[in-house]
Amino acid sequence: MSLPSQSPRPNKMGRTYVRNHRRRMGRRPLAALVIVVVVGVVVSAWAMGIGRGEPAGASAAETMLSDPFVPDPTANQETARSTAQPARPEQERQAPNNPPPLEIRQGRPNQAQPGASEGVQPPARESSPPVVRPPETSTAVSPAGLGDALREAEPLPGGGSTPSVTDTARNLLAAAERRLTENKPVVARELLNRALLDSTLSEADRAAVRDRLTRLNDDLVFSPKVHTDDPLSATHVVQRGDSLERIARRNDLAVDWRLLQRVNRLANPNRIQEGQSLKLVRGPFHAVVSKSTYRLDLYAGPPADESAWVYIRSFPVGLGEGDSTPTGRFVVKRGSKLINPHWVNPRTGQKFDANDPLNPIGERWIGIEGLGDDAVKTGYGLHGTIEPHSIGRQMSMGCVRLLADDVELVYEMLAEGVSRVYIRD
Repeated sequence: MSLPSQSPRPNKMGRTYVRNHRRRMGRRPLAALVIVVVVGVVVSAWAMGIGRGEPAGASAAETMLSDPFVPDPTANQETARSTAQPARPEQERQAPNNPPPLEIRQGRPNQAQPGASEGVQPPARESSPPVVRPPETSTAVSPAGLGDALREAEPLPGGGSTPSVTDTARNLLAAAERRLTENKPVVARELLNRALLDSTLSEADRAAVRDRLTRLNDDLVFSPKVHTDDPLSATHVVQRGDSLERIARRNDLAVDWRLLQRVNRLANPNRIQEGQSLKLVRGPFHAVVSKSTYRLDLYAGPPADESAWVYIRSFPVGLGEGDSTPTGRFVVKRGSKLINPHWVNPRTGQKFDANDPLNPIGERWIGIEGLGDDAVKTGYGLHGTIEPHSIGRQMSMGCVRLLADDVELVYEMLAEGVSRVYIRD
């Protein structure tokens, strides 16, 4: 006789309570076994992770990759730091007290890397390298030996006749060549520059002198070589916290820092090393535009004394259509030097964005403003062009156009509020 509890009782599904009860009882040992196995696997994985040096919570991180909405319960600050920063090379980990060579970034020195130079504090802001101040009229200073060379170049009068200016120019040229053979290029440049001022020279002779001076200045100005008797250059030893921009500003060079990058052949201006020797180029530089020859001549010297200017080199230019480029005396306008500028056509109102390859003014703009009676002449400037064929022609709206590479160099050499730009017929 069966007990009441063993009597079959139908349920909602038509199955007996006894059968369900037995099935549940039969599954409990199996579920317990599964739980034990899972726990064992998790514990083993955790132990193996510690043995390999992996951070705790790696499995939770994997869960987060598959389900971003699942928080990581084991995450902590150490884990966050280890995943945010790449591992340092083995050599750096073994020698944390030997910092890598100082890397100076343009405009702001790099911060010390954690673990590489702990305990080394950067210098205070007031700490600065020695300032090398150029003389007030640095470009007018005569190089050593110039006096003897000039006396040598003086023509000897014969028969009581007065020597011509042309004779003087020829003697200056001959004396310059002799100084070049004696490896005195700075004196030779001064002699050639004085010969260039000779008004009796033919245009062909003048062009030959300019060509000779250009080749000389390729070495004196635009190469890393420093001549101790050259008033246009000096040597600077990089100090901690230096940048090219800071060096140019603190030494009153009156040039853009990119000129220092150019003459020192620096592939990356953000990487200069403490103790490294750099060549400094001293300005200011000035531009004289000859409309009749479509040429811009670049000079160095004090702004107020054109007679003391030293010729550097020349560039071909394009001018305004219908002879619209004004003559006059100008200065580079403050705040007007722009790289990759946007432009609005004043005639049509058409706008050109900075990165627009159709922007007619190219990659550089140097605004100028008139001096004295020429102050009414505004809105003009020197700039690049996307039309190289316009050089040597009248195709602009009145501004002076230069080829892309040429305007970059002129941009680096002219200083706002200082450099003069004279436009002549």
